[in-house]
Amino acid sequence: MFKRVRFVLLIILLLATKAGAQYYSIPDSYGKYPFDFRDLEDLSALMNPNDTLKPRYENGRGQYINTRTGEILNRKQFEAAYPFYQQYAVVKDSGKYGIINKKGDFVVPPRFSGFYLDDYPFGIVFSSEMFFDLQTGKLDTFRYGEIDPYLGMNYSYTEGGKYGIVIKGRKKTRAIYDSILFAGRRFVVVKKGGKYGFIDTSGAVLIPIRYVDIILSRPDYFALKKGSEWYYYRGLTLLFHHPFQPIALISNKFIFEVKGFYNYFDNAGQTVLPVNYKWISFKSRLAINAKDQLVFLNDKYQEFVFYNCVAGR
Repeated sequence: MFKRVRFVLLIILLLATKAGAQYYSIPDSYGKYPFDFRDLEDLSALMNPNDTLKPRYENGRGQYINTRTGEILNRKQFEAAYPFYQQYAVVKDSGKYGIINKKGDFVVPPRFSGFYLDDYPFGIVFSSEMFFDLQTGKLDTFRYGEIDPYLGMNYSYTEGGKYGIVIKGRKKTRAIYDSILFAGRRFVVVKKGGKYGFIDTSGAVLIPIRYVDIILSRPDYFALKKGSEWYYYRGLTLLFHHPFQPIALISNKFIFEVKGFYNYFDNAGQTVLPVNYKWISFKSRLAINAKDQLVFLNDKYQEFVFYNCVAGR
């Protein structure tokens, strides 16, 4: 099991250019969770939101419930229970991690001290030694993929206190920029004279350098501020503009804040959720409602309670 991996230099975590722009992180005001919140977010992003078999915590233990019948899968309980991806779900039992199928049977016995979701190749890595392929259901020795970055580590150079662009070791622009925030195949994000804009790798301006603030999430989603408006982009295409500052931008989800609660815009600038939430995931259909319940949202934005944050303290 070995695949070659090619990266185009993705920015996965939110980058804010000014201190006033928040980093939208997991909620930590409820104390310790019986599961790893980041793993829950990652695995929830894979879950079919309309899957009828979902995990739920009762009395500090995780179990799987059929949302149509209310039946509990095999009457089993786990220390940690994560959402299914197709036929498989990660669970924690007796302090160790393994994988069950939708019958509730172990396909990987709980014998690993840790795990993480790997995108390249796609599956679960246990203790950095074994790999479970979520497509084939097979367990094998884990091997790292090869990295082939486009720009390499040195994509800029300085001259006279200013910055220019370097592509694969060759200078491509004059050093006239205050800073370079991101460099990719299609465009480069620069700051000049206290303003932000986009150029291509030859230095030609793609989006005028006239915006006073910028928020980047991934290279294909960002927002630029001019006056009192925020201009929301996907790639080089303007989607809409709105007075609300984005908290997070990722995967067609533009999260914004209203009086301490959150919602998000779609690509047309329309508010998506029927109610606002105390917290919503930028990765998946996961949210904390006004009752302090951590819930999954289906395609109709109906809630299924996964964990009671207050009772779980």
